[in-house]
Amino acid sequence: MVVVCIAAGGTGSRAGGEIPKQFQLLCGEPVLAHTFRALAPFADRIIIGVSPQWREHAVNIINNKGIIWAEAGTHRNATLYNCSQAVKEKNALFLTHDAARPLIDPKIITENLRIARDNPACAVGTAVPATDTILHAKSERLLAIPPRPQMYQAQTPQTFLLGLFEKVYHEAGEKAAQATDALALFHRAGIPVLLSPGNPRNIKITYPHDLLFAESMMGCRPASSLAGDKNQS
Repeated sequence: MVVVCIAAGGTGSRAGGEIPKQFQLLCGEPVLAHTFRALAPFADRIIIGVSPQWREHAVNIINNKGIIWAEAGTHRNATLYNCSQAVKEKNALFLTHDAARPLIDPKIITENLRIARDNPACAVGTAVPATDTILHAKSERLLAIPPRPQMYQAQTPQTFLLGLFEKVYHEAGEKAAQATDALALFHRAGIPVLLSPGNPRNIKITYPHDLLFAESMMGCRPASSLAGDKNQS
């Protein structure tokens, strides 16, 4: 059984606009609608974690009676935990994904699930090799330059047994709020984390120009228009 949790509780302040990024239009449809449509074929159940003030808005976008709605938490892992609480099948595969990653490729999802099924005692993350040199710095002072071949950029989905996630979440306690994603909880708990190949197209809508890039990749915006639009954003 595959339970999909779409984390849609972000405020999207960096993306600009009057509404959170997951509800902004991408090629004429809300970002969340694209993400839902990409994940639905792989899910036995879909849970969407959304802030109460945007619940009605999200329901109007995803008009599907089979959806389970969960309240977004004060941080990402709390949202995932609230989603997990809506399901009794603790041995289900729990595939978690950012609502703001609408360009997820089916091949990424398939491979993520395959690795998770083959390795139920592990967590599975999606990542792409870093193409830029990564600098480790503090207060604008360089501390180290990690070897680039060992550096990866994290994406979603991230998949693991639902009950195993709940276990590491409880064990983390208050530290769960400090972790940027679920993989950090598993790593701190000493549970192996395996990486599944991502794709540079699997971008997270974070800034206004990300919407423009996404529209260009989807073919509803000419690539030649990007330079001018980015200067205006």
